[in-house]
Amino acid sequence: MKSKALKAIQYLLIAIMTIVISVSFVSAVAPKSFSDLSSKHWCYEKIMDFLDREFVIGYEDGTFRPDNTITRAEFVRIVNNFFGYKLTATANNTFSDVNDDAWFAKDVVEAVSRGYITGYPDGTFRPYAPIRRQEATVILARILGIDKDVYPEDHKDGLAQYTDGKQIEEWAYQAVHSYSVHNFINGYEDHSLRILQNVTRAETVELLNRLEENIVIDRESGDIKPTKKPSGGGGGSKTTPKPTATPVPDNPSLDVSKEITSTPASGDKYGLGETVTFLVTVTNNGNIALENVQIVDQLEGVVLVSGDELIKELKVGENASLVYEYTITEADIGQELKNVAVASTSGDKTTDSGEKEIPVEDLNPHMTVEKEITSTPESGDTYALGETVTFKITVTNDGNVTLTDITVTDELTSGEWTIESLAPDAVETFETTYVITEADIIAGELVNVAVANGSGDVENSGDVPVPVDEQNPHMEVEKEITSTPASGDTYALGETVTFKITVTNDGNVTLTGITVTDELTSGEWTIESLAPDAVETFETTYVIPEADTIAGELVNVAVANGSG
Repeated sequence: MKSKALKAIQYLLIAIMTIVISVSFVSAVAPKSFSDLSSKHWCYEKIMDFLDREFVIGYEDGTFRPDNTITRAEFVRIVNNFFGYKLTATANNTFSDVNDDAWFAKDVVEAVSRGYITGYPDGTFRPYAPIRRQEATVILARILGIDKDVYPEDHKDGLAQYTDGKQIEEWAYQAVHSYSVHNFINGYEDHSLRILQNVTRAETVELLNRLEENIVIDRESGDIKPTKKPSGGGGGSKTTPKPTATPVPDNPSLDVSKEITSTPASGDKYGLGETVTFLVTVTNNGNIALENVQIVDQLEGVVLVSGDELIKELKVGENASLVYEYTITEADIGQELKNVAVASTSGDKTTDSGEKEIPVEDLNPHMTVEKEITSTPESGDTYALGETVTFKITVTNDGNVTLTDITVTDELTSGEWTIESLAPDAVETFETTYVITEADIIAGELVNVAVANGSGDVENSGDVPVPVDEQNPHMEVEKEITSTPASGDTYALGETVTFKITVTNDGNVTLTGITVTDELTSGEWTIESLAPDAVETFETTYVIPEADTIAGELVNVAVANGSG
């Protein structure tokens, strides 16, 4: 029977840790060393031995992460490598969470085909879940064929000597009990098995190395043989060993992970004034409980939203989460912004940090100039010659950095202003006026432009069209009698009548080449130029002839003609 053949094999499982590794475990070519594995690490020599024999390879970034919790996928990969399983199983993958092209897919199929691991009732394998000491024990018990061994009645409480023996779940009890009987598992100095703790990657190597010290594996045939005779009693009675101290040293360790849980408004980078939310997770991934774990977020201005920065006790495998918020400042724009959280224990037993780079916008110095008319023309529609137009100029910093030494000019109104400093989102306004000229009327349109220039070659302009009247060349001629008849009522034969002729430009453009004629008096005058609202007057006389007295009335008409 396989179980009897393996009586002499001793030692086993080490303690555990927690952290789900969600990246591919192996790289294409085995490295010669690991960048994160110090020669002072308690498992260094054994890990390097496993590396030489390609039982382990590591990660694509050249790390081994010895103190990280091993996942179920990683565990079956190392176990298959260790026992020489060739991944020749032809069964179909039935797990909903194992893609056929996943790096561990064939290892999972091989493990299930050999019967040493199963999935969960919901049809999942949970490849990235951690594996506990209890589960690792059952897996190796199945491979060694001792997971279902039955012992005499006096062994039914064979795990009672362990302080945590009652924590073993019913489905695993028989396999763990058998391991204890075979001395494959020994307790710690505190007489516990730490059976529910997660196994680290270094502890997995130690576990299999100890197993190899007591068995011979034919990696071609798959046969497993003990290297020495069983120790202890013979016959049918199996004596439960007294717990002994494992030589594995205490390994205080922390893992700090930091992630950004918010999303920038742009979907890509955070802008000025936006709030970044961080989730910091501190995990005890060592093999002893830690006290007074202090978390410090080193980003100046960060605010703790939830969680406690001083954790009085963090048990093995436990984690604590903290949420921080940070508002992007102008000083952050265009910079490489990193946020680092550090966790350490009292007495500096262990320290770890988590770093996250915050994507922030590039420098974008920019301003907008807007110009608007704030007055209303008298006609309600268009501005007439001589009317005053009032403009409002608004300068807005719509970039993400402060602008300095800004000069605002309005060429039309000859206005000029200076803004010493304009912060992002800040606004400055100015008012200026302009009187409509005849040239504007003739042009038929008027556009007013304001320009702002600032340091850093930042320039922008704003314009506004001014509605003006259409050209209206027009003049008015008025004629009046300025003399008085001798009778005080009517002019008599031979009396002189004096006339005053008034020519007024009541249009909105200058008139030129104007000829004024009075046919009755034979008067004729020339006005070279008559500006809008300008007035010219002329005087002429007429002597009443007999014909006018016979007619009984006299009408005098003056006519003015000009260009336009």
